[in-house]
Amino acid sequence: MNLHVTFKNCEPSDALRERLDQKLQKLGKYLREPVEAHIVLQVEKHRHRGDATIHSAGEILKTEVETDDMYVTVDQLMERIARAAKRQKDRRTGHHEGEADRADGFNEPS
Repeated sequence: MNLHVTFKNCEPSDALRERLDQKLQKLGKYLREPVEAHIVLQVEKHRHRGDATIHSAGEILKTEVETDDMYVTVDQLMERIARAAKRQKDRRTGHHEGEADRADGFNEPS
């Protein structure tokens, strides 16, 4: 899992980098390897902005968040990516679920 973090108009922070890495590791169960994540964290006046782009085995997940605190921005950014990744995984695996039951083209009555 490759993580690239870009800081714009703010000081690079190892604590933010570690927090992003920990949250991204938790997303590993939803993403297929190889995973390439590019996170941009920037400060404009009092607004803290985060943009995330994650490439995972041909799938691209993008999101952006704007708040008043950088740590809240990181948390919300990773929550949104987690929801999108879970949704993608459910689409991938749920499509063929129960196909053996419907092999003849008929559904059994409930």
